[in-house]
Amino acid sequence: MKPSSHGQNPAMKPRLLIIGGSSSLGRQVVRQAVPHWEVMATYWTNPDAIPPGLANTRRLQLNLHDEAAVARCVSRYQPTAIIHTAGSNRPPNFYQLIIDGTRHIVEAATRVGARLVNLSTDVIFDGRNAPYTEAAQPTPLHSYGRAKAIAESVVQTSQANAVTIRTSLIYTLTGNDHTSEWLLKANATGEPVTLFTDEYRSPIWVKSLAAACLELAAHPYQGVLNVAGAQQVNRWELGNKLLNAQDIRMGPTIQPALTPSSLRRTRPQDCTLDITLAQRILASPLPGLDDVLAQFA
Repeated sequence: MKPSSHGQNPAMKPRLLIIGGSSSLGRQVVRQAVPHWEVMATYWTNPDAIPPGLANTRRLQLNLHDEAAVARCVSRYQPTAIIHTAGSNRPPNFYQLIIDGTRHIVEAATRVGARLVNLSTDVIFDGRNAPYTEAAQPTPLHSYGRAKAIAESVVQTSQANAVTIRTSLIYTLTGNDHTSEWLLKANATGEPVTLFTDEYRSPIWVKSLAAACLELAAHPYQGVLNVAGAQQVNRWELGNKLLNAQDIRMGPTIQPALTPSSLRRTRPQDCTLDITLAQRILASPLPGLDDVLAQFA
């Protein structure tokens, strides 16, 4: 679905604000958005991660903790749509950043009437009742899951024209996603790593997720939508397949195992998402891992 002009000059492209444009997902959204949108992409510490030299693209440093800065950015740019991809669990203050940042974005989007696409996660669930549909209520086991569940609630209880995407592990096939980066480093250094064979997710290719985000930026659907890969994969399978796809042999220090009982209180076992609704309403395909890898065999 093509984006609407949102009351702008029909000869001009509608404006898209990508929060977290320096993330692996944000970068892919920028690349795919350029032909159809005028793009503003935000970053916090790494502006060079945003693809340089693209037409109709600007970069802006933005601190999501700063409510006034978020409000100024949205008010000045007047986006037709906002895609909120920021929300890593890596910063030491990630818990409050996820909650406050989402609230600031929701309030600013509502004031200017922008469509909001908010990214959430499958680990808002405890992993005991998979597959999860959009009606499933969050049951997080750890701080990241709790923060994202609260952020979902902020969006859903607001007056914003919004969709919250619940997604899973994002992979790139180029080694610059979190899962691949970690495995490649451990494999190269001989660091011992255990990949659990009883921990299941619905990994999604970054290009598939970016396409779905952009489609939803111009789609009337509101509420929660599961957007993930069509294949259930455990952590051991995922690691093997990603390294094999990059012609890298997994070293002896990376081993499979069952999740220890001591970790099951904080690590959900099966967060498989039911994507039936997304497959019905979206034109963007959501292939499983093996189908994506088969394209590059």
